[in-house]
Amino acid sequence: MVYTNPPVPRIPLRFEETRVPVWKMNYYYQYVPLILPWLLPSAMFSIVVAAVHAWKTDSLQFAFLFVVLPLAIWIVILKSCAKQLHDPVFAPSFVTAVVITDIVTFIVVLRPAINAGLEVAFAFGAITLLVLYWRVIHSDPGRVAFSVESSACIGEQDRTINPQPEEIPPLEGWNEDNLEGEPLKATDLETGESHQALENSVTNEVTEGGVHAPEAHSLKPLQPARSRYCRKCNALIDHFDHHCPAIKNCVGRKNHVLFLGALTAFIVAEVLYVRCCFKYFEYLNLLAVAKDVPSSTPIGLRGLEHVWLISCQVMSTVPWVTISAVFAAFQAFWQVLLLLFHVYCASVNLTTSEWIKWERYPYLYIELPVSPDRPYRSKKFVNPYDQGVFNNLKQFFRSRV
Repeated sequence: MVYTNPPVPRIPLRFEETRVPVWKMNYYYQYVPLILPWLLPSAMFSIVVAAVHAWKTDSLQFAFLFVVLPLAIWIVILKSCAKQLHDPVFAPSFVTAVVITDIVTFIVVLRPAINAGLEVAFAFGAITLLVLYWRVIHSDPGRVAFSVESSACIGEQDRTINPQPEEIPPLEGWNEDNLEGEPLKATDLETGESHQALENSVTNEVTEGGVHAPEAHSLKPLQPARSRYCRKCNALIDHFDHHCPAIKNCVGRKNHVLFLGALTAFIVAEVLYVRCCFKYFEYLNLLAVAKDVPSSTPIGLRGLEHVWLISCQVMSTVPWVTISAVFAAFQAFWQVLLLLFHVYCASVNLTTSEWIKWERYPYLYIELPVSPDRPYRSKKFVNPYDQGVFNNLKQFFRSRV
């Protein structure tokens, strides 16, 4: 009779007991980043409203339940989805959610206090903003077309990228360290494979006949002048300006004017929304300070005290409208600065990439020789494309419309 040892019961490991099923994690990371940007503006405003109410009622329990706890939950969600938040869809969804939140606030709260003229202006501005924003997201920034030609080369395929048309001169100033501006030395435009995968597939092994085979993928890019390669879009953009996460697209020669139009529509709509909020404050008689400022207060500080009292009164009465107006005013402020910067670049016939990274492009600088006063080599900025403000703006709008 053969005796066998009894089977040893398997003890589950600690991490196996608490491990979340894979399908649940997949659903979590798939749908939460898509829903999160649409809920984020309302959640931000709601937390501020709850904080104001807790400050008015002096309730610590209310502050913990409706301010600290929701804020902690949102921080945990954002931390857990940190990698997924870099998805290109996140920023456009968040921007659209902010615009829709302002429109809903206008319809539900502000409309009774607004006159017909301001209501029509805001409605027209909001519709124009949404249309231009949708168009700039789906616009073509000026992608350069390439063709891949195949040719046999000792058992391997040599792929050469040629621009269309052929008479376009090669671009000078390509640099390996550029994020936008990397040469297409290993990008398969037919299959969409990444340049790293193609580089890993390149072999220089000795063949059976003793002959060294050339590289499997020998790419010879020729680019139009002032074009740059964008890694995020995986495309070569003519007159590349920058890659904008808010539109999930690059800004180039074909959509630069459309981008400035959408930016102007944002500014106009936000200014109109702030004006509607102030009309609502006047409708509720919140801009009149009931408490007089003491006469002993210096004249220079009386205005600041009036502003402080009005701000506290408005914030404590209508916190949702106040925080949305402050957020819209902040957005309009930095967007005005961005618009002025783009107008300046257009007036000197430069792109944002050229203005920031001019030291990487040889056509935008000259090297000064070493002299007794300057014992080191230095670069001096030159702009060969500057033809005067009027001609630069004329060329900008003609070439981009």
